[in-house]
Amino acid sequence: MSWGSKPVTWFGLIACLYIIHSLSGLSHPPASHIVASASLAEKDELRISQVANDMSLLESRSKSDSVAVSEEKSPEYNTFHCEVIRRSHLYSKECGNEGTEGSRRRLLITGTGRSGTDFVHTLLTKLGLELSHDVRGPAKDGGVSWPEAFNEALCNHPHWNWKSKVGGGSNKGKFVTFKHVFHLVRHPLKQILSRANNGEWVTSENRRVTACNTVSDEGLNQTETKLNRAIMLTMRHWVLYNSFIEEYAEWRFRLEQLNEERDYIIEQIFTRADWETPHTNTTENAKVSTHKNGGHTKKPKGLALTWDMLFKLDPKYTELCQAMALKYGYEMDEEEILPNVRQTCPDGSVLTSGVDCWFRKKDGKWECMLSKPLCEP
Repeated sequence: MSWGSKPVTWFGLIACLYIIHSLSGLSHPPASHIVASASLAEKDELRISQVANDMSLLESRSKSDSVAVSEEKSPEYNTFHCEVIRRSHLYSKECGNEGTEGSRRRLLITGTGRSGTDFVHTLLTKLGLELSHDVRGPAKDGGVSWPEAFNEALCNHPHWNWKSKVGGGSNKGKFVTFKHVFHLVRHPLKQILSRANNGEWVTSENRRVTACNTVSDEGLNQTETKLNRAIMLTMRHWVLYNSFIEEYAEWRFRLEQLNEERDYIIEQIFTRADWETPHTNTTENAKVSTHKNGGHTKKPKGLALTWDMLFKLDPKYTELCQAMALKYGYEMDEEEILPNVRQTCPDGSVLTSGVDCWFRKKDGKWECMLSKPLCEP
């Protein structure tokens, strides 16, 4: 079974040169970008193992481009890539992630909580697909589900795929895999405030599961208000879940594109998942608003998040969040972009930082750090 080939990106090459430069002792990333529980020596060791993975970091693409992986894969890349896949629901015979026979589905669209999965599920259901939302109930064609970004059974996520009736009651407890995984993203300033749910994320089961898969809870300032803690946690959720998904998803689209170019995105979803594009005039589905999810969201009245507000709460993750948002094609005013995220070199070239991520050795949790490219001497 072929999954396509992916070209090496210019950003990956820059990231790789930066890693080699760092390991040579000429330069190290600022200590503020290193998770407190990891020593510098451990970080360097991990970064050596991630050199090949850095080559596959996904760039922000135009709407006509797809996300791809290099055909030439080093042993280090293959090991890491398979580790990622085995923590996901992507079908892969090569990596031993085939799932339970009879429980394999065509398509999973996944992202973070409040990224628009309910809206996308409703839209595609109107076009004739049998999809579940957050893997509740039968789903012949697949699902639109943020909990399935990771294999949620590993962290005992309640009520989802591994304990639910995916494909019917006989499939309860079976491991479902998907032939295609697409990555849905939403502007972080919108998603973070929505997911924070007026502070309720702090005590939610979703927080526990996110912390089980990732380092999201570590180093959190517990003296902040409940709402501020929820905002910090949901920003980390946005960074860590999206960075994990982009390692294995074959294509990415922005929720906002379904307002701007809905017919095109629907055509891409069907074509890339090997379905015939529906003949239905999709403008009829414009009545399905991207605000459909809003009914179960609690937001503080009059509060609009800004990058400055986020940076004051959590500088490290705000930098990571900005770097990823730029990569995903979101625009920002130049004065909003943080110095560590974008720099102008002496020769006038402008470089944007990347994000390096890996599974921490001691507990298998997903973590990330900012990777600043080097200006040419």
